[in-house]
Amino acid sequence: DDITFPDNKSSPIELQLKARDDKNDSTNNDAHSSIRARLLIAADGANSQIVKRLQVPQTKRSYDRQSIICTVSLQHRPGLKRNVAYQKFVRGGPIALLPTWGDIPVNSDSSDGFYGNIVWSTTP
Repeated sequence: DDITFPDNKSSPIELQLKARDDKNDSTNNDAHSSIRARLLIAADGANSQIVKRLQVPQTKRSYDRQSIICTVSLQHRPGLKRNVAYQKFVRGGPIALLPTWGDIPVNSDSSDGFYGNIVWSTTP
């Protein structure tokens, strides 16, 4: 395991992060980092190893929603701000235009374009 926890769950959190040896993909026992904290936030995704290892109870709900996500190229237009997200609530669910970080030229001929992500939350 890459993460170890103390056996006593009432003690302050202490975990060890073990480094991996890139040459043979095995754990290098000499290289590790230790962290001690009173609070541990498990923000490592839906299949959180921290939540599993600490056996934190979870409540899950199905919202009967799905997301359609795509990246689009945009051209600068008056009123369209590159650092502002836009959201509209429509009958099928909210749709948002989220600008990406930094300006990425749409093509080699123009530096006026940039990219954004469209996220639409809708029913299946």
